[in-house]
Amino acid sequence: MKRGLALILALVVVAGVAGAGLYWRWVNSPVYSLYHMVSALKARNYDDFFNYLIIKDIMAGMVDASSKDLLLKGDPKEGDWAKFGRQLGQKLASQFIPKLFEGFEKEMRAVVEAYLRQLTDQQIQALAEAVDLAEVQTQGDEAQVVLKEKKTGERLGLTMRRHPRDRVWRIVGLSYEDFKRIIKREFK
Repeated sequence: MKRGLALILALVVVAGVAGAGLYWRWVNSPVYSLYHMVSALKARNYDDFFNYLIIKDIMAGMVDASSKDLLLKGDPKEGDWAKFGRQLGQKLASQFIPKLFEGFEKEMRAVVEAYLRQLTDQQIQALAEAVDLAEVQTQGDEAQVVLKEKKTGERLGLTMRRHPRDRVWRIVGLSYEDFKRIIKREFK
C-alpha cells in the first residue's frame, strides 16, 4: 500500500514539474506576447497593445529597408556622383531618421491606433488565427516570427526581441516586403 502511494505521489510530482516546465516555456515564448496583443485588440485596450511594440525601432527598420530598396533601384546608367549621392543620403538617413522618429513617436502611435480602431471583429479574429499558425525561430533573445493568414496564405514577417529588464517579447521589426504588399492592398 505504501509503495502504491509513493508511486502515485512520484507520478504527481513528475507531472507537476513537467506541467510547470511547459507553462514556463509558454510564458517565455514570443507567441505568448502575440496572444496578449490580440487579447488587447479584442478588448480594445490599445495601451496594453502598444506595450508589445517598439515603434521607434520598427520605423527605423522600415526606413533602413526602404533606403536600401531605393539604393538597389538605382539606374545602371547613372554616374559615380549619383551613386555617391545616393549612398551618402542613405548614411545620413540612417543617422538622422531615428532622431526624427523620437519626436514623432506619439503621432505615429496615434496613426496606428486610428487604424486599429477601425478593425472589425472578423479581422481581429483572423489575427488570432494567424497567431495560432505562427512559425517561430528563436535564437537567444531575438525571434523571427512569420504570421500567415489562414484563408489566403498571406504572410507577415516580424522580428521580436526579449527585453532584458522584464523578459517580455516585443515586436521591433516588420518584413519590409511583406509590409509593402499589405499597405498596397489596404490602401488601394
